[in-house]
Amino acid sequence: MLKNIKGMNDILPPDSSSWKELESSIISVIKNYGFQYIQTPILEPTDLFKRTLGSETDIVSKEMYSFIDGLTYGKVKEGTNYWEGIKAKNDVDYFKRWIFAFCSIHTTWENNVKGYEYLTNDMSWTISKDRLLEMINQSSLGLTTMRYKALWDFARKFRANPQQFYKKRNETWQECRNRLAKETYGIGLAKTSFVLNLSFPVEASVCCLDVHLLRFLGWDKKETPSLVKYEEMEQKWLDKCDEHGLGYGVVRELYWNKVQGKRNSRYWSYCLEK
Repeated sequence: MLKNIKGMNDILPPDSSSWKELESSIISVIKNYGFQYIQTPILEPTDLFKRTLGSETDIVSKEMYSFIDGLTYGKVKEGTNYWEGIKAKNDVDYFKRWIFAFCSIHTTWENNVKGYEYLTNDMSWTISKDRLLEMINQSSLGLTTMRYKALWDFARKFRANPQQFYKKRNETWQECRNRLAKETYGIGLAKTSFVLNLSFPVEASVCCLDVHLLRFLGWDKKETPSLVKYEEMEQKWLDKCDEHGLGYGVVRELYWNKVQGKRNSRYWSYCLEK
């Protein structure tokens, strides 16, 4: 069943006659003070209001609607089929999605892909700390000390018990994400969400709120949002996806493609197809 957009209800008889009477009375008064008629567009870009009112006001954060231009049924279906086709199907796939997320921290998508391919083409580092340090130094990823510690700690824990990195039966997806972000060194809420979205693109009800998506959702501060604020903004995204029956991770990637000016994700995600 179709629903009216909040704040955009139709004015129908008999209410419309009262509305017109009120409108006429207001117009007659303001004309006496020298005001003239103007007409503005029904919809304006969200950024116009963010710049003038600030992203934390109720008008921007609660009463405004932003649209992802060009998000058609065909694009959603194409994206869903693609991401469902390359999602993690076993422990090895899941392990590699984590590696991809670790490689994505504070670097470009180009270096992310190069680093991921380098580390997954030779997996000997998973049992040798020296080999891992050597490979990270040879890659173009940067943040060598942090990435070395994070990857080794993760690989050691995953080898010991892969199941600890999966969603537990009694957990929500957000609880799973929060637990993993807390227990896994070197990775935060956004990147842990990224892993889950890459691995379970339709069912994982979390969202990787990177800088672009944070800005889209009204966060224009330099500091990272708190857990409470992150989940508040995340819920807006999840609710909008639920409203249209869309996969959470799929729509996030479609938005990222829009930001990058790309038709689809294969300019970087091809490396996950192997």
